[in-house]
Amino acid sequence: MQLSNGIEIVRGRSEIGSWLNGLLLSAKEQFRMFAKPPFAVFGISETDTEREVAGRGLRERIIIERTVLDEPTAEKDLVASLDRGQEIRMVQSLPAKLLIVDDSIAIVQLDEGGHAHSEIAVVRAGGGAAGLSGVQLREPVAVGHATAGGPRP
Repeated sequence: MQLSNGIEIVRGRSEIGSWLNGLLLSAKEQFRMFAKPPFAVFGISETDTEREVAGRGLRERIIIERTVLDEPTAEKDLVASLDRGQEIRMVQSLPAKLLIVDDSIAIVQLDEGGHAHSEIAVVRAGGGAAGLSGVQLREPVAVGHATAGGPRP
């Protein structure tokens, strides 16, 4: 449903998954994401789409909510993400789930997520995506893990 110039509402888990995959695959430079549970369409574990995106050398910047660490496979999944080159930061809480691709298009979750996930807003350049791409959080905490060479930021 088109709301106004540059803003569209997408409903349904399948449609949302298609939008997310399509946007990640269309990225040319980078994507940024706010991630927090509950997860349904994408979790913190690696997907085929994420592997393909990582193989293209895009910059991936993720800010996770601290509650992500409560997910059963969080440690393994976060280590794999770091090994794949994602830049991950952690904050105590996030206001919403958000995906910004190449500073030109953004997806904002409009519901609580999880298996009932059913609605997102797609915001294109001119519809507010530029404003969303400037969002920064204060005092993020770097997530890292120890390697043979010592701690990794």
